[in-house]
Amino acid sequence: MASLLGAWGLATPAAAAAAVAAALGVALGPDRRAREHNGLAREFVALERKMTLAGCDPERLAEWQAARLEIEANEPPVLRVLDALCHDEMIRVYGHGDNDDQQRSNVSWLQRALANVVDLRPDRLRKRAA
Repeated sequence: MASLLGAWGLATPAAAAAAVAAALGVALGPDRRAREHNGLAREFVALERKMTLAGCDPERLAEWQAARLEIEANEPPVLRVLDALCHDEMIRVYGHGDNDDQQRSNVSWLQRALANVVDLRPDRLRKRAA
């Protein structure tokens, strides 16, 4: 790509753009975040599997809560916009009747696009009923 742009006399802007892209990749670490998310998701699924296969009694419930808290302790700080998107996904997956739209967040398309990178204007999110 740089060779092609160099043939058109745009080598310097191309090199600058490549340097900026590489710096952003290192600074934001999307690959690290993806690996971290994948590991945590696997731990939560394993816990859910244990809960599904076993009967529920107070002793097991306390054990599962402790396991959940241990997994959550390893989570990175929560991005509120990303948390709102996850909440909306759970609403969609499990369905809550006719009031789905009332329970969903008002995340904008820009917030949605940048949710994995930056917590853009979380103060504009509508408060949800718990």
